[in-house]
Amino acid sequence: MSDDATDRRIQPDGKLVLFAGGGLLVADKPAGLPSTGRTLDDPDCLQSLLMQRLGRRKLWAVHQLDAGTTGLNLFSLRKPLVARFGEALAEGQKTYVALCHGRVEGAPRDIELPLGRSVQPDGRSVPAVREDGKPSLTTITPIAATDEASLVLARIHTGRTHQVRLHLAAIGHPLFGERMHRDPPCERFPRHALHSWRISLAARHGHIESFEARFPDDLRELASSLGLGDALDALAVTPLPSTEPGGA
Repeated sequence: MSDDATDRRIQPDGKLVLFAGGGLLVADKPAGLPSTGRTLDDPDCLQSLLMQRLGRRKLWAVHQLDAGTTGLNLFSLRKPLVARFGEALAEGQKTYVALCHGRVEGAPRDIELPLGRSVQPDGRSVPAVREDGKPSLTTITPIAATDEASLVLARIHTGRTHQVRLHLAAIGHPLFGERMHRDPPCERFPRHALHSWRISLAARHGHIESFEARFPDDLRELASSLGLGDALDALAVTPLPSTEPGGA
């Protein structure tokens, strides 16, 4: 049986597995699991959960999400394709939905701050904004705001560890639920309020492949409690980008 035929036997369930084909698997990552573990045999990660769902078939992460981040996570069903999907992701668009502290309004703005790692007094090495870090760019688009909180879109142009979390914290608007990059830690939400919402891949034939992960219930409940529930609901029904060449 060909690889493509094998891929087609994977049935998306609309919950954990959203798409499978052409060597690509698109998952909707739940909160509480990192994308991958230390090895392929590590049981406490999304990769292991997917392998169990696929009858122990191996797969490889195209990109990583923090354990607390929900939403779209791409995996390759064939190891040689990881680099190709990574390039398509880098040339495409990755958009997150975030609920952050304070009022963020106005036109979209770019946050361009280098990111690296810093050693804490307890010896831990953690992601941080650093002058000697790697170039990092995030575009923030305000959607709705109250005096207490804002709903924003974050499009990442680079893929650094904790990029959205660090960039929002650096401009004074850390995420709800942010414990590592906010002092004092935010206890309002059990995880950082960040969702990998939409991904558009630059595809081989010139068209765009776009995917979307629905907003999880806990994020909807938080948005509602902050007076931003209607705005999040309205965002959920905005159309996906065009899949034709030259589409937005």
